[in-house]
Amino acid sequence: MPWLTKVTGLRWASVLAAVVGVLICWLLLEAGQEIRLEPVGGDARQNLHAAYNLVVGGTYGFEENPAIPGYRREPLPNLILASVLSLSKGPGLPQPFSRFLEDPGLLEQALKVNLLYALMLFAGLWWLCWLLFRPPWLAHIVAMGVLLGSWSFLVSSELENFKTELPAAAFFVLSAVLLVLARRRPGAPLALLAGGGISLVLLTKASGQYVCMIAVPVILVLIMREAQRRHQRPFVCATALLLGICLFTVPWMTRNFLLFNDFALARGGADVLLIRASYNKMTADELRGAFYAFSPERLREDLFEPFLGFAPSQLECDGSLQRFTRNLPCDQRAITAGRLDEVVSFYQVGKRVVPAKLKANLPVDQLSDQENALKKIAVRNIQANSLRHLLVTPAFLWKGIWSFAHAYSWSTTILNGVAMLSLVFMPLLGLWLRKPDWILISLLPAGYFLFYGLSTHFLIRYSAPLIPLSLVALALLLHHPFASQLDRRTMAFGDGMAP
Repeated sequence: MPWLTKVTGLRWASVLAAVVGVLICWLLLEAGQEIRLEPVGGDARQNLHAAYNLVVGGTYGFEENPAIPGYRREPLPNLILASVLSLSKGPGLPQPFSRFLEDPGLLEQALKVNLLYALMLFAGLWWLCWLLFRPPWLAHIVAMGVLLGSWSFLVSSELENFKTELPAAAFFVLSAVLLVLARRRPGAPLALLAGGGISLVLLTKASGQYVCMIAVPVILVLIMREAQRRHQRPFVCATALLLGICLFTVPWMTRNFLLFNDFALARGGADVLLIRASYNKMTADELRGAFYAFSPERLREDLFEPFLGFAPSQLECDGSLQRFTRNLPCDQRAITAGRLDEVVSFYQVGKRVVPAKLKANLPVDQLSDQENALKKIAVRNIQANSLRHLLVTPAFLWKGIWSFAHAYSWSTTILNGVAMLSLVFMPLLGLWLRKPDWILISLLPAGYFLFYGLSTHFLIRYSAPLIPLSLVALALLLHHPFASQLDRRTMAFGDGMAP
């Protein structure tokens, strides 16, 4: 009785959908209880400062004077954070910014913005799984696994700061959902929304503007081909998608051009490029050691040290791999004493020593815009040693793989590696297997991953926003060999509607 199996399948799907809904609610409650304020410094402090200035002075900037504009950081997460601050106290926030930082109650209230991002991420993952997996009961089961993995390896460790990894993860997933919908139901409205989804990612992680030079044309081809197949208007869809991208990004870039003569989403990049140029000077022995230095704890202790002859002491002061350690005690002593020539670590040399020397020798006409001047010098240094730059890039790609938080066991380390590699190679696999949805959900995040490996020192938090989609990519690869067996005509449990 086919109708009975279908009804049974629908009931199972409904029960599992309820379970997913309860799981999301439980994770959000858990998130609310786990929010605890950690010290606000570095990028997180800059983000909070921009939001604070916007509320108090009505201007997006990073100076102590809230009326001075700036564009150091990407705007979207800070604009959302400013909305949360405005709802809590508005212009009545303590002034100046240093006093605001001394109020833990207000800061913990502001941290609740992360609950919004967690909700967006969880809902987006559930929606994406429902679009990509059939029958529905399987989509819900996959969603549960992806939700729990995203919580364990990303969300739970990002609730206590004002960094942009959690919002970026939410926007990556949202853009993936909208791109899949735009291809399956070609038309101007969904294409416009899909372009808007891409712009949310760009306004959170501005380096995507370079990735989009390659990714967007591929996305346009996929959507236009499907529109043509369905007798829609492919060029209307393409125009709508491009308009969606430009609708939010171009006004902000225009603002930056008018104020700072720079048609860009955000400033910055000089320090990252200088640090990467410093790493490019590693020797052949250091290049081999980089894979040890950049590996997670489990691989270091159980593989590199017992079988390949590496030792933790190599990463300490006077060790053969000391230059890979970011905060060497001997470096800290040299920096404190002002003896910058004695600093050895790649990171500190690129972050402190080289900029200090370059700034001291900048021409007078470049002193007013030191950031762009240093950026140009860093780019020239990398271009002058382009072969060496390419030779060390695989080490940084290796480093970027290991971004899962709390992945201390062999099982979680393997999951980390396999999932991230699944996402990175999914555009090629989608092309080979003719799976356009695979390409659409992975092209942008995989492009970010490769861009970070090619142009930065790839802090592992850079690839943290890709963790949820990496779990989805792994689930798709595991599901693929059995997809034909899960067709609705052969399944005992109901609706196998083709995606």
